[in-house]
Amino acid sequence: RERQRIPAPTGILEARASIMPAEKRIDAEDGVAYTFEELAEYYKGKYKKKAIEAYWDECKPVKKKGKAAKEPEPKVKAKSKGKAKAKTKAEPAPKSKAKAKAKADAAPKKESGRPALAGQYRSGKPVNVSPLTKMTKDDLGLLPQPKKPRFKTALVGIYVRSQPNGGTDKSSNGHRYDSIPFANGMIGADMSCQLINYVHEEHDVFFEVVKNFDALIVRCNPGQIKADGGYQNKFDDGMRALRKQGIQVWPSPDVMEFMGAKDALCKIADMSIGLEDTLAYYDAAAFSAGFKKTMAFQPRVIKQNRGSAGEGIWIIKLKSGNYCTSYGERSCADDEVLDMMEANDNHSEEHTVAEFVEFCLNGRTAKSGTWTSKGVGKYLEGGKEAGGQLVDQRFCPRIVEGELRYNMIGDSLFGIIHKKPKEGGISAVSGTGSIYTFYGPKEKKFANLTKNFLGAD
Repeated sequence: RERQRIPAPTGILEARASIMPAEKRIDAEDGVAYTFEELAEYYKGKYKKKAIEAYWDECKPVKKKGKAAKEPEPKVKAKSKGKAKAKTKAEPAPKSKAKAKAKADAAPKKESGRPALAGQYRSGKPVNVSPLTKMTKDDLGLLPQPKKPRFKTALVGIYVRSQPNGGTDKSSNGHRYDSIPFANGMIGADMSCQLINYVHEEHDVFFEVVKNFDALIVRCNPGQIKADGGYQNKFDDGMRALRKQGIQVWPSPDVMEFMGAKDALCKIADMSIGLEDTLAYYDAAAFSAGFKKTMAFQPRVIKQNRGSAGEGIWIIKLKSGNYCTSYGERSCADDEVLDMMEANDNHSEEHTVAEFVEFCLNGRTAKSGTWTSKGVGKYLEGGKEAGGQLVDQRFCPRIVEGELRYNMIGDSLFGIIHKKPKEGGISAVSGTGSIYTFYGPKEKKFANLTKNFLGAD
């Protein structure tokens, strides 16, 4: 048949084709030989250029038997869904055709640009991480790692073995919900990104292996290393040591400590966006006295420092509604009843002041009563150095209208997220039915708040 003319590919593919105009390689999909130009034209629009190039490198070159070797008669290759495509292929002889088909059927499915399927694992290379225990089921959704990455990175997670799926922030395969998108973003920028887990029994081996990466993205929720039996301080010191060796760690332990703490709310208490009765507690005596005073004044939000996805964040009201008119006028008695809701799943509980204080300090005991929370309490355990902390702030009833998150880099605003609780709820935590709406930094709806926040505060 007459060879159908095809337009020459442009850019990288054109340059690639120009240096290998005559070479042919076997396409594992049908077992037939094509030039790079033919292969690139056929898959153009279906896969990215770099994926096509990577696949070409994997294709087996055709061995020429001599100058007299006869070129097989080409035929037009049909594209899937019945559409003819301008790619030609040789018509093998009857015997070799069956052989070519058998080879094609036996050939592994090529990954070129396709996200991993259930059961597929793509975090084993380019850095050898085989000494580390694989805690997750698969890398579902992860793109193929670049053949020649600009930089080698890893996303470090923590799998809490005593909790379903490794923690409330995890999907069914054991990865955090945002881990795959993070890694795919790095892969899209021509950097490899392997998903690995920190297992405290392998501490020394872990930090030996990760020395081979150029950078690490740490996605370990506060408290989860401890919940799995490890020590946060030991992990943090290991990361600090890597930074001294020139390996990037995002975020670094020091950034987490100084910029990510929930007690930042206390530092803005005197600003126009703050409230004077916002306190942070690091020991039992301060919490017991401070909470009883703030609880007598207004409904509260109590937040543990180690919480994730709303766990350990309590919205609390006095069941009697007996609030004083000014802050500090009175303190609650131990037997006053609290109407409570936890933000991770919006479930409600009733406890006395004394029971709540006991749960926060010592967890489930005979004095704390019966709890339906998935959490274990003990929010101040280990003290400030180990992340033990509670933040106490006034509950704002207009939360039903939503809250605003201002995303900033330095002093520059880059976007605003409106997080609105689902109808009837007061928690805007993701996964509880809340609705997220994204706005630009100059959104007119929030102009007054933006002006005061960026200008005055």
